[in-house]
Amino acid sequence: MEKSHVGMGYSVCPVCGVAHSETVLIDTRLKPTLESKNYTGYAMCDEHAEQIKAGYIALVEVSNTEPVHMLNDAQRTGQIAMVRREVWDKLFDMPVPPQNLAFVEQGVVAMLQQRVEKSNGQ
Repeated sequence: MEKSHVGMGYSVCPVCGVAHSETVLIDTRLKPTLESKNYTGYAMCDEHAEQIKAGYIALVEVSNTEPVHMLNDAQRTGQIAMVRREVWDKLFDMPVPPQNLAFVEQGVVAMLQQRVEKSNGQ
């Protein structure tokens, strides 16, 4: 692929993995160093930023067998859940995670869904 001195940058939501917030990037040296699309980092998409602001904590299910320390290492399964901050201590024996984002092992989201259905009498 041919490089250019102008390209588009985007952020990736650490919750859902969606690319968003496109911005124009310009290499001020005017050298052809940019791809047509360039990853610029992680940032919550509008939907998940609003939910975090409203008092939710994002649970992102991963298939990793070792703890995830870097966002790039997360092997997302596609299952996510949003848990109210007030409920966190009732569900988990750990402090609220930084940035209100926690990676959880496979099966946790399904288990929470079953608990919700059971409490709703379904």
